[in-house]
Amino acid sequence: MLTRNYRLIGGRELYDIKNDPGQRADISGANPKIVEHMRALHEDWWQKVAPHLDDYCPIAIGSEMENPTRLDAMDVMGDVAWSQNHIAAAQESTGKWAVEVCHAGSYRIALRRWPEEFPLKIHEACSGEDAAGLAEYQKMAPKAIRPERASIKLFGDSYELPVKGNEQEIVFDIEVSRRGQTVLEAWFIEGDKKQGAYYVYAEKR
Repeated sequence: MLTRNYRLIGGRELYDIKNDPGQRADISGANPKIVEHMRALHEDWWQKVAPHLDDYCPIAIGSEMENPTRLDAMDVMGDVAWSQNHIAAAQESTGKWAVEVCHAGSYRIALRRWPEEFPLKIHEACSGEDAAGLAEYQKMAPKAIRPERASIKLFGDSYELPVKGNEQEIVFDIEVSRRGQTVLEAWFIEGDKKQGAYYVYAEKR
């Protein structure tokens, strides 16, 4: 817990950060009332935020402010392939995004293995040279995926298309009759294995 003058660590250690910015001297023993007060502040804050820890902030699609909207593996709900190296190595992604559909109407939803600015085909892996340049701190071997089908689900409605592999994207042209918050699912499927799409471009027509 942090205030303008004090920092409480672990509910026990107290530091006078105004006069001791290096936090060298624990002053909790001499200031039990400050410790008690800061514990109460923390508990009050926790009671306010705890009920909403599992809430997701939805990403708007179909908005006049941004159309199309790009959803990627760093925005998915749950476990994520959180770096470009993870994506290059084809680590699994959950394939679900919290979204807010701003308007009903016609939508173009494109599922991609790679972003538009990196125009490889769905079945292609990037080169080792490209993978090496993604993040120096994390070395991972690039890997291809071989999906046979692609699917999406929005407001409980499911759609599926075949994947040949020589495409850069699989495009679903759908009519959305509702607006509001929901979960968009986007998958590449090989046999019984579902792999979340890494990039989804949703555009209202």
